[in-house]
Amino acid sequence: MGYIFFIAILNLGVGFALAWRLGRGYRPGVFSHAPDVSVDLFGPSVSVATTASVQNDELPDSIESIESVDSMESTEPPDESEPYRAEAVFDELPSIMEGEDPMQDADVAALLSEIQMASGKPVITPDTVSAISPSHAAVQKFAKLIHHYREALLGQEAQLRKDSSATKKTALQQGADALLDQAGKHVDHCREALNDFERHSPDDNDFRMHLKTVTNLVAAQAKIAQEAKDVMEHLNIEDHAAATERILGFVYQLLAASDRLRDALQSALVGIARAEKAVADYAKVVGADSPSGALSPVGFEASLLDWWKKDPHRNRPMVLAGWDIDDMSRLNRQHGCRAMDRVIRALAHWLSAELGEEVSLARLSGTRLATFRTDEEAAAMSDRLERLRQTIELLRFQGDGEEIRLTVSCALAEVTPQDTIPVILDRLNAVLVEARRSGGNRTFQYVRGKSAPVMPPNLSLPEQTIHL
Repeated sequence: MGYIFFIAILNLGVGFALAWRLGRGYRPGVFSHAPDVSVDLFGPSVSVATTASVQNDELPDSIESIESVDSMESTEPPDESEPYRAEAVFDELPSIMEGEDPMQDADVAALLSEIQMASGKPVITPDTVSAISPSHAAVQKFAKLIHHYREALLGQEAQLRKDSSATKKTALQQGADALLDQAGKHVDHCREALNDFERHSPDDNDFRMHLKTVTNLVAAQAKIAQEAKDVMEHLNIEDHAAATERILGFVYQLLAASDRLRDALQSALVGIARAEKAVADYAKVVGADSPSGALSPVGFEASLLDWWKKDPHRNRPMVLAGWDIDDMSRLNRQHGCRAMDRVIRALAHWLSAELGEEVSLARLSGTRLATFRTDEEAAAMSDRLERLRQTIELLRFQGDGEEIRLTVSCALAEVTPQDTIPVILDRLNAVLVEARRSGGNRTFQYVRGKSAPVMPPNLSLPEQTIHL
């Protein structure tokens, strides 16, 4: 009897210790150390802090410190310290107070995952396996790193774009030094994140292409950082205007490299979802694409798969339509990357309204937007696409006292019953490239196995103003 009483007291003590640990580490708000930033890949919310200001000295010193950079309200899943769980899942789990199995409680499960992660053997419970995975967690951390660095670069761009005569030479030199310091840190962090990404990558032949792309883009970013260092060591600060322009040039190169890496990680996430046969589950967790507010690539793929479930024999016609902003590099330099971020989002919103609520508009990469139309022949969609292209040419985006105008290249690709999703996306991309190579502001279509330009009709359309 004494032995049984002793065991009961011991179990009670362990229970209190566990409860204290949970309350200390995870209350209030489920996770007291949940990340603070809504990042474009992984937040369930469609919003993103694209206008938040991150000062030059706010870039984290290490990947581990990345959670504390901003103070915005988080809508992201927890970071790796609570591995592979989405907050949306927690709300659906039964409470231990309701008499359910204690191991179903979110906090207990998270604590067990944390303990098992320390042993190098992450365990995913059945409740969360479809929501997030080790591969997803690695990509999530990588994407967050890129988000913070991009915000820092946007802050530097804004400073350099101000009246150069008001910037002292010492301040310009300090800006150049800060740019190099941040670039060096970021390259080191990207290499660490790449190792983690590779370690958690799916053992899948198709996914190796994504891994190779990400690896090459990290190397390209390192090359730009090294070139900037070599040039700025001999930069003549006395020639104020030329020095400012040179530094800005490297800022734009690094921003473009970061955007390419961000998009490559989105494509990699699609590859992960395919390998794990969980595209629909990933689409729910990832939510909208934050740069545009449209669907993410994995969300777009989920929409296509959902439609094909309704039409398994592919009897109903389907076409893909795409838009890509022309001469984006010039627009970024002329108006600033922050302003063009707002333009991309406004354009996606306008297109969604013009196409109708039933349309699944997505940002596939860069400034490329796409949708698919069902029960509509290619000829009819071609006419609509050309009208939209000409209307976009007349749009006036107004904000911060300036007016921004742009043109888009458009593409239309017919879908056959035998096509797979990678095939039709590659086809749409190829037609968009052809439209841009023709000089831009054109519509090309791929119908019955052939690609050709669409003859633009002579339309009389009114100008429209969109306030950013």
